[in-house]
Amino acid sequence: MGCRATMASARKSPESRRAACPGSWPRRRGIIARGCPPTQRNFRDWLREKRPGVIGGLRLAPYHLDAAYADLFDADYYLTTYPEAADAIAAGGFASALDHYQRIGSRRFYDPNEFFVSSYYHEQALAHDPWPLSSHAGAREGTLLWHYLTIGLAAGLEPIEFFDSRWYLGQNADFAIAFRLGKVSTPLAHYLRNGSREGRDPGPDFQCGSYLEATPPARGLADKGSTHGAFGALVRLGGVAGRVMV
Repeated sequence: MGCRATMASARKSPESRRAACPGSWPRRRGIIARGCPPTQRNFRDWLREKRPGVIGGLRLAPYHLDAAYADLFDADYYLTTYPEAADAIAAGGFASALDHYQRIGSRRFYDPNEFFVSSYYHEQALAHDPWPLSSHAGAREGTLLWHYLTIGLAAGLEPIEFFDSRWYLGQNADFAIAFRLGKVSTPLAHYLRNGSREGRDPGPDFQCGSYLEATPPARGLADKGSTHGAFGALVRLGGVAGRVMV
């Protein structure tokens, strides 16, 4: 009878429908609870990978985009991380770190800040947009950062592993109020500048306190104040996709 006929006779429960047509349903591989290893995948992970448009993201108002873009570009980080960019600016080839990023840096997967992993974001974006870097070459509209603010964030995509904008918004009432009043441009900008140093968790799959307790090298970095808290230590130690230990 095929799957359609079988499904018609199995309307009692989701379980019976899955049994009738096993290939049609994504399976939850174990919901990640607090304290569980971050390597497990859940249904939201499957949606992000296979159906990114299904997960509701955050859509920024057009008049907030300029501020959000400026908040997420860290010129000091960019020039320190990519000394060749500083050399090119000194030689007169580019006007500033931002000019370098917009003209060639983004297409080389240079990161605009410590919590934006361009190679990782590009991989996520390809599942939603087959040409995330195809237009507006040399302008801000052609950068991965702009793509994130105008397309990716609304689709539930993130530029770094373990960060979840909607979760962060829901878990931090003080930030949520500031965000809705337009005092803070994006969840990632708040986390980069404030939340990480305050010990706030970036998402449901990473707990700052547990990580520091279990990882002495990270605790040492955080205690010195040389990183953006526990999550910054994780990034420095190469604990997120697309980054190596520095």
